[in-house]
Amino acid sequence: MTMKPIIIYLSLIFGILSACQQRPNVQQERENPNQEEAESHDDPIVHITAEQIKAVGIQLGPIEHKELSSTIRANGSLKVPKTHKGYVTTLYGGTIRQIHTLPGQYVRRGQLIATLANPQFLQIQEEYLTTLSRLTYAQQEVDRQQILQEGGAGATKNLQNAKAELSSLKARTASLAQQMRLAGIDPSSISADNLRGTLSIVSPIDGVIGEIIGQIGSYIEPSSPIAEVIDNASLHLDLNVYEQDLPKIKVGQTIHFRLTNSPNREYDARVNTIGSTFEANSRTIAVHCDLVGDKTGFIDGMNITGVISLGEELLPAVPDAAIVHADGKDYIFVQRDMGHSHEDEWEFTPVEVIRGTSQLGYTAITPLENLEEGAVIVLRGAFFVNARLREADADHGHAH
Repeated sequence: MTMKPIIIYLSLIFGILSACQQRPNVQQERENPNQEEAESHDDPIVHITAEQIKAVGIQLGPIEHKELSSTIRANGSLKVPKTHKGYVTTLYGGTIRQIHTLPGQYVRRGQLIATLANPQFLQIQEEYLTTLSRLTYAQQEVDRQQILQEGGAGATKNLQNAKAELSSLKARTASLAQQMRLAGIDPSSISADNLRGTLSIVSPIDGVIGEIIGQIGSYIEPSSPIAEVIDNASLHLDLNVYEQDLPKIKVGQTIHFRLTNSPNREYDARVNTIGSTFEANSRTIAVHCDLVGDKTGFIDGMNITGVISLGEELLPAVPDAAIVHADGKDYIFVQRDMGHSHEDEWEFTPVEVIRGTSQLGYTAITPLENLEEGAVIVLRGAFFVNARLREADADHGHAH
């Protein structure tokens, strides 16, 4: 049992010694007139044809300078404040006769949304007209009793009763008139020949119809919603920030965010207020942000991924896809001999870089060797260039 490790150990020493004895031969093989091959080994170059560039979709360009910052990433959603949402409701129950809008349609405040039918509407109008007629008679009776009282022929009690009846009828008339106004009926527009059997339900705010809850023929209870109206112009962004990151958030900070269903476009927002209570079922606090710029296409409830900038700095940066990781190091590929490359072939060499902060598809870099001003690099397709380089290295190793 103890001999086996010793044998393995001796075998390793023998292998090392053998390699050392063979080194001079290898060195002699390398010391040959082919100086170009030696330079190629010291400064690796990969050749890419124009056809390959087109087929793979390789994109070239300069290193850009981006305002990148120390950031906090957070998820959230677009929301409309409750003060800018409304339900289309009615104070009276009724059967839905017609619905005049569709989901997604923009409506104005006061615009007709639905029509209800209920015999109660006719009863209110009938009572209003009856009370209005009695009010006219009551006023005439007060005037008559007043004249009799002044002539000493009337009793004071009769005048008082007439005034009390007039006051009661005025109150009832005003009440019925207000009920009709709340129901959307103009009291001055009704008469014995013009009674309305339906009730017009209108939008309480400007906005977009989010959902139609009622159906034609269904009975709607008083105050039950028929439809929902949302004012998307008042959308804001709610970010869910964890408590350990909260001290880093300040009012006025810039938020860069992307929609979950459209990650290729970036939008901006600005921190407005910071919540003071934890969200349900999480240890996050809502950070409310105002949207900046175009809001076209935004819908209440859309999920987003946001980045909070903690401090901006102009840094050399490349797209994330321009950096390849190999052998524990990060590289970009720089085009060689700008202006001298053949039209059908291009040369690239890897340059090691140190990664910096990453933000929304860009990463700050620090090249470990000086690059010419305006140096052109591989922005997209670096993985293919790296694969070609590895293939060339493997072929070079087999050749030896």
